[in-house]
Amino acid sequence: MGKISFPFLILIAVLVTACGKKSTTAATTNDLKGFWVLEGDTLGLGSADTLFFSDENGKKLLNFYTGPGLGGNLPRWVQTEYKFNNGKLSYIDYLGSSNKFMDVESFQWLEPGKKFSVKRYQILGFISADYRVTYLRTN
Repeated sequence: MGKISFPFLILIAVLVTACGKKSTTAATTNDLKGFWVLEGDTLGLGSADTLFFSDENGKKLLNFYTGPGLGGNLPRWVQTEYKFNNGKLSYIDYLGSSNKFMDVESFQWLEPGKKFSVKRYQILGFISADYRVTYLRTN
């Protein structure tokens, strides 16, 4: 029996390991539909503590509460159109500065269809909170 080279064995091990992993971007728009709650948050009316993704009149909509008494022209409740393509989330700027879809570059599935994380400021566009939060599906 001939010798098998060490690099060949490493290549086989890598291929076998990679084939068993599930893609974190293979989820579809349907995987977002429903209610998502901020991990570790008690249910209530906290800023974007609950996100609701739905379909209405042929549009995909993202709904959430922005918080009490923020003043200015900031909406207390947001309903904006969203897209989810190739594992990338984007939504129309609800602050009114543009009608273009804004990419949520930090969106990442932790468990597709069950759990995702995102940087806080990419949901609440009027704050500078540059830290990650996690949302869990409730339904």
